[in-house]
Amino acid sequence: EAFRSSVLCTCESSGTMTKDPKILECSYCGMSLCHTCSDRYQTSSHDLRESVSSIEKHGVRPDPHVFERQLRCTAPSILRLGKGSEDVLQNGSGLESYSFQLQAVGRQKGKWELIYGAWEDFGSGRQVAEIRVYVGRIGTLDDIGASAYIRCFAPAIREVKPHRGKLADSARLIYRLGQSTDAVWEIPHATPTAKLVLAGSNPVKSQRALIGIRKDV
Repeated sequence: EAFRSSVLCTCESSGTMTKDPKILECSYCGMSLCHTCSDRYQTSSHDLRESVSSIEKHGVRPDPHVFERQLRCTAPSILRLGKGSEDVLQNGSGLESYSFQLQAVGRQKGKWELIYGAWEDFGSGRQVAEIRVYVGRIGTLDDIGASAYIRCFAPAIREVKPHRGKLADSARLIYRLGQSTDAVWEIPHATPTAKLVLAGSNPVKSQRALIGIRKDV
Protein backbone atom coordinates (compact mmCIF):
# COMPACT_ATOMS: atom_id res chain seq x y z
CA GLU A 1 0.00 0.00 0.00
CA ALA A 2 2.89 2.39 0.66
CA PHE A 3 4.13 2.05 -2.90
CA ARG A 4 0.69 2.16 -4.54
CA SER A 5 -0.32 5.28 -2.60
CA SER A 6 2.96 7.10 -3.28
CA VAL A 7 3.63 9.54 -6.14
CA LEU A 8 3.61 7.51 -9.36
CA CYS A 9 3.15 10.29 -11.96
CA THR A 10 4.24 13.89 -12.42
CA CYS A 11 0.60 14.98 -12.28
CA GLU A 12 0.26 13.68 -8.72
CA SER A 13 1.12 16.55 -6.41
CA SER A 14 -0.19 18.06 -3.17
CA GLY A 15 -1.82 14.79 -2.22
CA THR A 16 -3.70 14.33 -5.50
CA MET A 17 -3.94 11.15 -7.55
CA THR A 18 -4.33 10.67 -11.27
CA LYS A 19 -7.79 9.72 -12.47
CA ASP A 20 -6.33 7.46 -15.13
CA PRO A 21 -6.74 3.79 -14.10
CA LYS A 22 -3.58 2.72 -15.95
CA ILE A 23 -0.07 3.42 -14.59
CA LEU A 24 2.89 2.74 -16.89
CA GLU A 25 6.39 1.96 -15.68
CA CYS A 26 9.74 1.56 -17.45
CA SER A 27 11.15 -1.93 -16.93
CA TYR A 28 14.70 -0.55 -17.08
CA CYS A 29 14.87 2.70 -15.08
CA GLY A 30 11.62 2.54 -13.09
CA MET A 31 10.16 5.81 -14.39
CA SER A 32 6.41 5.80 -13.94
CA LEU A 33 3.55 7.91 -15.24
CA CYS A 34 -0.11 7.55 -15.98
CA HIS A 35 -1.39 6.68 -19.45
CA THR A 36 -2.83 10.18 -19.90
CA CYS A 37 0.53 11.88 -19.29
CA SER A 38 2.47 9.45 -21.49
CA ASP A 39 1.59 11.53 -24.55
CA ARG A 40 3.25 14.63 -23.04
CA TYR A 41 6.76 13.18 -22.79
CA GLN A 42 9.33 11.55 -25.03
CA THR A 43 9.02 7.92 -23.98
CA SER A 44 10.53 6.18 -27.00
CA SER A 45 13.73 5.40 -25.04
CA HIS A 46 11.76 3.69 -22.25
CA ASP A 47 10.34 0.18 -22.16
CA LEU A 48 6.95 1.01 -20.66
CA ARG A 49 4.81 -1.69 -19.13
CA GLU A 50 1.71 -1.69 -16.97
CA SER A 51 2.67 -1.14 -13.34
CA VAL A 52 1.59 -3.17 -10.33
CA SER A 53 -0.32 -0.06 -9.27
CA SER A 54 -2.71 -0.09 -12.20
CA ILE A 55 -6.34 -0.15 -11.14
CA GLU A 56 -7.22 -2.44 -14.01
CA LYS A 57 -5.00 -5.18 -12.58
CA HIS A 58 -4.97 -4.63 -8.82
CA GLY A 59 -8.02 -2.57 -7.94
CA VAL A 60 -8.36 0.96 -6.61
CA ARG A 61 -5.18 2.53 -5.25
CA PRO A 62 -5.14 3.47 -1.54
CA ASP A 63 -6.05 7.07 -0.78
CA PRO A 64 -2.78 8.87 0.15
CA HIS A 65 -4.50 10.95 2.85
CA VAL A 66 -5.93 7.85 4.51
CA PHE A 67 -2.61 6.02 4.24
CA GLU A 68 -0.74 8.99 5.75
CA ARG A 69 -3.08 8.98 8.77
CA GLN A 70 -2.58 5.24 9.17
CA LEU A 71 1.19 5.66 8.87
CA ARG A 72 1.25 8.41 11.51
CA CYS A 73 -0.82 6.25 13.87
CA THR A 74 1.33 3.16 13.29
CA ALA A 75 4.78 4.74 13.39
CA PRO A 76 6.30 5.46 16.83
CA SER A 77 6.40 9.15 17.72
CA ILE A 78 9.80 8.77 19.44
CA LEU A 79 12.83 6.61 18.61
CA ARG A 80 15.92 5.97 20.74
CA LEU A 81 19.21 4.33 19.84
CA GLY A 82 20.06 1.11 21.65
CA LYS A 83 22.89 0.70 24.12
CA GLY A 84 26.30 0.63 22.46
CA SER A 85 25.11 2.39 19.31
CA GLU A 86 27.26 5.47 19.81
CA ASP A 87 30.35 3.26 20.06
CA VAL A 88 29.96 2.01 16.49
CA LEU A 89 28.47 5.09 14.85
CA GLN A 90 30.96 7.52 13.40
CA ASN A 91 30.46 10.93 15.11
CA GLY A 92 27.74 9.35 17.26
CA SER A 93 29.11 10.27 20.67
CA GLY A 94 26.32 10.97 23.17
CA LEU A 95 23.42 10.05 20.86
CA GLU A 96 22.12 7.35 23.19
CA SER A 97 20.92 10.06 25.57
CA TYR A 98 18.79 11.77 22.91
CA SER A 99 15.20 11.07 21.87
CA PHE A 100 14.44 11.22 18.14
CA GLN A 101 11.02 12.84 17.66
CA LEU A 102 8.90 12.44 14.55
CA GLN A 103 9.22 15.64 12.51
CA ALA A 104 7.46 14.99 9.25
CA VAL A 105 5.76 12.38 7.09
CA GLY A 106 6.11 12.93 3.36
CA ARG A 107 4.78 11.30 0.21
CA GLN A 108 7.54 10.80 -2.33
CA LYS A 109 8.19 9.12 -5.65
CA GLY A 110 7.55 5.42 -5.08
CA LYS A 111 7.77 5.62 -1.28
CA TRP A 112 6.87 7.43 1.94
CA GLU A 113 9.40 9.17 4.17
CA LEU A 114 9.37 9.63 7.95
CA ILE A 115 11.94 12.00 9.46
CA TYR A 116 12.95 11.84 13.12
CA GLY A 117 15.16 14.52 14.65
CA ALA A 118 17.20 14.90 17.84
CA TRP A 119 18.05 18.32 19.33
CA GLU A 120 20.17 19.67 22.13
CA ASP A 121 18.55 21.16 25.24
CA PHE A 122 15.38 19.07 24.95
CA GLY A 123 14.48 20.42 21.53
CA SER A 124 15.39 24.08 21.93
CA GLY A 125 19.01 23.82 20.76
CA ARG A 126 20.83 22.65 17.67
CA GLN A 127 19.84 19.50 15.83
CA VAL A 128 22.47 16.82 16.43
CA ALA A 129 21.21 13.93 14.29
CA GLU A 130 18.33 12.58 12.23
CA ILE A 131 16.83 9.22 11.34
CA ARG A 132 15.09 8.86 7.97
CA VAL A 133 12.72 5.94 7.45
CA TYR A 134 11.39 4.98 4.02
CA VAL A 135 8.47 2.64 3.30
CA GLY A 136 7.66 1.47 -0.22
CA ARG A 137 10.15 1.08 -3.04
CA ILE A 138 13.58 1.15 -1.46
CA GLY A 139 15.83 0.20 -4.35
CA THR A 140 15.41 -1.36 -7.76
CA LEU A 141 12.10 -2.16 -9.44
CA ASP A 142 11.28 -5.21 -7.32
CA ASP A 143 12.66 -3.93 -4.01
CA ILE A 144 9.60 -3.23 -1.84
CA GLY A 145 10.06 -2.93 1.89
CA ALA A 146 11.48 -0.49 4.44
CA SER A 147 14.82 1.21 5.00
CA ALA A 148 16.30 3.53 7.62
CA TYR A 149 19.31 5.86 7.64
CA ILE A 150 21.09 7.63 10.50
CA ARG A 151 22.90 10.91 9.88
CA CYS A 152 25.00 12.62 12.57
CA PHE A 153 25.51 16.38 12.40
CA ALA A 154 28.53 16.55 14.75
CA PRO A 155 31.06 17.34 11.99
CA ALA A 156 29.02 20.42 11.05
CA ILE A 157 28.30 21.81 14.54
CA ARG A 158 31.03 20.60 16.91
CA GLU A 159 34.27 20.79 14.96
CA VAL A 160 36.71 23.70 15.06
CA LYS A 161 36.58 23.71 11.28
CA PRO A 162 32.97 22.64 10.62
CA HIS A 163 32.13 20.47 7.66
CA ARG A 164 30.44 22.27 4.78
CA GLY A 165 28.19 20.52 2.33
CA LYS A 166 26.21 17.29 2.49
CA LEU A 167 26.97 14.90 5.35
CA ALA A 168 27.22 11.18 4.72
CA ASP A 169 24.99 8.69 6.53
CA SER A 170 26.52 6.95 9.54
CA ALA A 171 24.45 3.76 9.25
CA ARG A 172 21.63 2.19 7.26
CA LEU A 173 19.15 -0.65 7.63
CA ILE A 174 17.30 -2.29 4.73
CA TYR A 175 14.43 -4.77 4.96
CA ARG A 176 12.88 -6.24 1.80
CA LEU A 177 9.33 -7.56 1.77
CA GLY A 178 9.37 -11.32 2.24
CA GLN A 179 12.93 -11.34 3.59
CA SER A 180 13.48 -14.43 5.73
CA THR A 181 16.29 -13.03 7.87
CA ASP A 182 16.23 -10.11 10.29
CA ALA A 183 17.49 -6.78 9.01
CA VAL A 184 20.76 -5.57 10.51
CA TRP A 185 22.36 -2.15 10.65
CA GLU A 186 25.17 -1.60 8.16
CA ILE A 187 28.05 0.65 9.21
CA PRO A 188 30.25 2.09 6.44
CA HIS A 189 33.95 1.48 6.82
CA ALA A 190 36.35 4.39 7.06
CA THR A 191 37.76 5.44 3.71
CA PRO A 192 41.30 4.03 3.47
CA THR A 193 44.12 6.46 2.80
CA ALA A 194 46.96 5.71 0.47
CA LYS A 195 50.22 7.45 -0.34
CA LEU A 196 51.27 7.61 -3.97
CA VAL A 197 54.91 7.90 -4.93
CA LEU A 198 55.73 8.92 -8.50
CA ALA A 199 59.10 7.68 -9.69
CA GLY A 200 60.47 8.40 -13.14
CA SER A 201 63.06 6.50 -15.19
CA ASN A 202 66.65 7.57 -15.79
CA PRO A 203 67.04 10.61 -18.10
CA VAL A 204 67.12 9.53 -21.76
CA LYS A 205 66.83 11.28 -25.10
CA SER A 206 63.32 11.87 -26.37
CA GLN A 207 61.87 10.25 -29.46
CA ARG A 208 62.24 13.53 -31.33
CA ALA A 209 65.96 13.64 -30.59
CA LEU A 210 66.41 10.02 -31.57
CA ILE A 211 64.89 10.56 -35.03
CA GLY A 212 66.91 13.71 -35.55
CA ILE A 213 64.27 16.41 -35.39
CA ARG A 214 66.12 18.35 -32.71
CA LYS A 215 69.36 17.17 -31.20
CA ASP A 216 69.03 19.29 -28.09
CA VAL A 217 65.61 17.95 -27.10
